[in-house]
Amino acid sequence: MNSIQKDDLFSKISCASKTIFDNLQLKDSRGLLNRDYIDLYNNIASFAEKGPRKHGENLHEKALFELFSSQLSFFFEGLFKKLENKNGIAYLEEFVECSSNYSFYAGWLVRLFKYLDQYYMKKMQMDLTRVSFQNFKSTFLNNIQYEVFTEVFTLLDNEREGFEANKTLILRVIQFYFMMCYDKNIKLDYDKDTNQFQFTGINEKGDFDFYRVQFEAKLLDNIKGYYLKKINTKWLTETSSDFISQSLEALKREENMAITYYQISKDKIREHLKKLLIEDHYVIVLDNPKSGLKEMLMNNSDIAIENCYKLYSLVEFILKDKISEIVKNYIDTKALKIVPSIPVQNLKNIKDIETCFKQFIDLKKNCEHVLVKFNNFLEIEKAIDNAFYSFFANDFSARYLAMYFDVVLRELQHTKADQESNLPFLIKLFKYLSSRDEFFETYKKKLITRILDEIVQSFDYEKDCLSKLKKECGVLSTIMNCECILKDTEGISKSQTTNFQNHLVQKNYDPKFTFNFKILEKSSYSSGTKKLMNYEMIPELQSVITMFQQYYKEMNQNRLIEFIFQDGISEIDFNASKKYKLIVQNDALPIFMMFNSKESLEKSEILLKTGMPEKILDDRLNVCENLQIFLKENDAYKVNKSFKHQRAKLELNRMKPKNEGKEEEQKKNVDPEMDEVKIRRQNILDATLVRIMKFRITMSFHDLMADCTKLVQNVFKPDVKMIRGRIESLMERGYMGREANDNTILKYIS
Repeated sequence: MNSIQKDDLFSKISCASKTIFDNLQLKDSRGLLNRDYIDLYNNIASFAEKGPRKHGENLHEKALFELFSSQLSFFFEGLFKKLENKNGIAYLEEFVECSSNYSFYAGWLVRLFKYLDQYYMKKMQMDLTRVSFQNFKSTFLNNIQYEVFTEVFTLLDNEREGFEANKTLILRVIQFYFMMCYDKNIKLDYDKDTNQFQFTGINEKGDFDFYRVQFEAKLLDNIKGYYLKKINTKWLTETSSDFISQSLEALKREENMAITYYQISKDKIREHLKKLLIEDHYVIVLDNPKSGLKEMLMNNSDIAIENCYKLYSLVEFILKDKISEIVKNYIDTKALKIVPSIPVQNLKNIKDIETCFKQFIDLKKNCEHVLVKFNNFLEIEKAIDNAFYSFFANDFSARYLAMYFDVVLRELQHTKADQESNLPFLIKLFKYLSSRDEFFETYKKKLITRILDEIVQSFDYEKDCLSKLKKECGVLSTIMNCECILKDTEGISKSQTTNFQNHLVQKNYDPKFTFNFKILEKSSYSSGTKKLMNYEMIPELQSVITMFQQYYKEMNQNRLIEFIFQDGISEIDFNASKKYKLIVQNDALPIFMMFNSKESLEKSEILLKTGMPEKILDDRLNVCENLQIFLKENDAYKVNKSFKHQRAKLELNRMKPKNEGKEEEQKKNVDPEMDEVKIRRQNILDATLVRIMKFRITMSFHDLMADCTKLVQNVFKPDVKMIRGRIESLMERGYMGREANDNTILKYIS
């Protein structure tokens, strides 16, 4: 083909290109007639095949490629002119139309010059389609994308503000960025099922560097700028709960927008927002003194706490560290409000103890409620446990908790259902005790008192409570003692009393009063007894006791029985303005019986005839005087025959003397029970240390302390100083010694 033929061919191609361009401006996407198109295609192929070669290169193919490129450039000139003086939505609409026209035009040219892909472009490891897209990027898109971004991000910001957005227009813009990644056309189709537009032809094999750098990076900057402005101008001036809820809304909104427009960027946007909304601001939000997490917990703001978990669970280290710390601080604050003074040994009044532990139960319930809101997150559960452990790590908490158990179990015997719901939470508080030995010693004493005071009508609650305590801490000797006490009371005591009553019937003996004996093993009862005292008893009572002691010895060979008079109770009739029932300690019974024969008695006379210690007598008389059962004149007491009280049954045995509070206040720094605890723990440590050394023979000092701590920690938690002192004591007494060559090694001495 000569030069005239070449010029003629190139002229025809240029004319055809201009025709396509003009049609597109008229929104006419028709191409050439088939015969014209085929004629041009064949001429191009023929021209390329006959091209001369220079240095192995086909000069005609090179010329055709240059013509192809020039026709693309011609189209760009028209695009720039169409975008002049446009802005806003009009600018984007024109951009989309121009880009679509170019896509059609470039596609037409690629097909027309397809012959070049077979040889010329193949050698260059390229194809015409890729060339057309690269030209679109470099010549057109890179020169106008600032304006495109400005308009697109304005639309996205408006949608964030709640305004209706032209979703199709935004998607059409993004469509072209995806096309640049694949260097091919990406279709945008409407899915009727999801009621959304979707890109088809996208997969993970595309080269997304262009999209990441040119669009996604600027999108992330736009999102950051938008929310930073919100945070600094509005959100931080509001409450923390508002900040959290708005952050959650922002995350949800951006996720929905990502699904709609740029699914491929969803994860990166989410991570970007997590850093901005959560990691960069969690300290100032959670520590807000007026509305932070601690205030949410104080105010029981359930929705705010739930939202707090939803937001900060996205960044686990915040839950593990910051939120757990705040929860523990909240519990510490609440605990100090319950007992404002430390140490807690200042709680001496049973009402104060009852109030204190009711509040602790409420706090525990609240903490479990909070834990549910935080989806039982392990670190928060540990923080709650640590806070309670730190507060209950003393002997007084153990003793007072046992005293409150006594209150609850007494009330359960009177069918107070509200206390039944508290019992499981008392068990949960028990698990935080470090001094469980002190708890059980007090618990055992109170159990014995409940039995002797005839409080225990049903043993079900008592057994159930012990069963739950055993499940929590395992088998301890004190629990076994308590179980033996219940067994003796429910079984032996009941049967022996019934058999003895039948025995009296056979003897035709009528004691004139009802009675009930409580028979307990001395090993179980020893720590609950008082010093045995000799009291003057009324003849009828003395006679029954003597007969029972003889009967018991006859029926139980080789077993001794000891009657502890002062620990029992009696019920007597008191006739004043009306008939009353008085429940009194057994040692007070002779006092009341004396007034059957005399209206007035001197204190010295009562003291002489009863043989009671003066301190105990004063206490008994003081209670009666305080209730005005007895009237005091100088040093004499007489029965108040006009006595009135709203209750028909009075439990004098549970009432304290008027002056007891003052004496306790004077002796508040003296606690003989703590000396008992110390001695008991020394014995436990001694026995444990000897048992370990007897088994191991030789052992290092530190290993012995570690093993000993492990073995006794379920009973109490000894400190290093206490264990060291017991080891030294055992060494002095010859139970163990040090190795001659190594002072750190101990040896057992048999």
